[in-house]
Amino acid sequence: MLTGPGMQEQDPLLLGIDIGTSGGRALLFEPTGRPVAQASRAWSPHLPRPERAELDAEAVWKALGLLLQELAGRVPLHRVAGVGISAQLTTLFLDAMGSPVLPAIPWLDRRAAAEAAEIQGAAGQERLAEVAGRRAAPERPAAIVRWMQRHEPAAWERTAAISTVKDFLVLRLTGILATDEPNASYSLLFDVGEKRWDPDLCRLADVDPPRLPHVLPSPAVVGKIREPVARETGLPAGTPVVAGGPDGTLATLGAGLTTPGMAADVAGTTDVVFACLAQPRMDPTGGLVTNAHACPGQWVLGGPTTTTGGALTWFAEHIAGTTDYAALDREAAEIAPGSDGLLCLPALVGERTPLWDPRARGAFVGLTLGHRRGHLVRALLEGGACIVRRVLHAIVSLGERVEEVRLVGGAAGSDLTAQIRADVLGLPIRRMPVREASALGAAILAAVGAGLFPDVPRAARAMTGAGEFIYPRAEHRARYDEVFAAFDRASAALRPAGGMA
Repeated sequence: MLTGPGMQEQDPLLLGIDIGTSGGRALLFEPTGRPVAQASRAWSPHLPRPERAELDAEAVWKALGLLLQELAGRVPLHRVAGVGISAQLTTLFLDAMGSPVLPAIPWLDRRAAAEAAEIQGAAGQERLAEVAGRRAAPERPAAIVRWMQRHEPAAWERTAAISTVKDFLVLRLTGILATDEPNASYSLLFDVGEKRWDPDLCRLADVDPPRLPHVLPSPAVVGKIREPVARETGLPAGTPVVAGGPDGTLATLGAGLTTPGMAADVAGTTDVVFACLAQPRMDPTGGLVTNAHACPGQWVLGGPTTTTGGALTWFAEHIAGTTDYAALDREAAEIAPGSDGLLCLPALVGERTPLWDPRARGAFVGLTLGHRRGHLVRALLEGGACIVRRVLHAIVSLGERVEEVRLVGGAAGSDLTAQIRADVLGLPIRRMPVREASALGAAILAAVGAGLFPDVPRAARAMTGAGEFIYPRAEHRARYDEVFAAFDRASAALRPAGGMA
């Protein structure tokens, strides 16, 4: 069934595209937010050597074409009224013809750790927090630019634009290069409060302003589907394509994050945790990220974390020998809260929000002969929840309130994960009905760009649904306070001396 109650086959649909770490998805949504068709393709970033990760932007463009072909076999794409794209955080260098100079560098990559430390030292934490709303980190485009200038000078000379994979896809669809305010916020080149490229930060990274794309609000229309693209994909020529944004930010929008006092936890390969703000608030330590929100006129405070879900995937594939996550959940559910003293630190690629230490590593702490596979799985789930609690604690410590956490993403499908999150956080969890929240957030923006809703908050209210509340269990509160305290002590004890924290 491709249409919901009251919907007709000629009624408009919104296309939400999500380019993630482990694959790409394209979903068609009704203006009610109900998904009517989906196509997906799996991939993994290329890991040429330790500390490095790369993504082939041209291959992603080809994969998008295949996704659209698959969708067209299920639903007539002439019904698409608007297109939005979300994507993982990447840095991509384009030449004057709009072609990639080098493979895209995704957030997993740590090659620019030395350059990030140099920027941190040169700019100073106070300046970075006040203007950029964050501290320096290897994944920031400013650090990657400095690495490229140092290690790939010929490629840097050919670079006409500093972009992202998401912007590259929009460029291919419309012929116009632009970026969005949330992606620009991550760059360490952007004044987050004023929403403009900052001249001083650009000089620090030796970036000429002409190399930076025009910045638009996330629901703004960048351009329209070109005729050649329409012939290749079946999308209607002239369909508006909006600016979109990072997958984590758009997933919070797909969770309905448009109201101060609310937070969203996007639980995927990494958890992205944000609270909604009416005004920008900067963390003077730079531990928390402040971004322009995909909802114009608002900001978000929080940030992306480490490999929470990614650590569970690693464990399932390489240690447990099974990717039957339901079976692993059943084993973990038999274990008491606290995993009989076993802790898991899931930082397999370093710590991000709020510690920002690329040299931190994961660990199981407290293993005994009495621990079984279920203990390790539960410890992984509890460790991920402790990471989220650490971010929320930092948000509340700055004076912001969090009364409810909306949970979306792949891990939201696990009843055990959702309950452990509620118990560890001590807050109500509202599990939202659409798991593919990044694609839904992109579709919400597309609906505004297509003129189906006057603004993002009204589109989000109409398209996200009510969700299901999961409440913390009072009998586990004291135990999980102990677990969190032990988690923090273990994390501090195992963190390498001299990190960026």
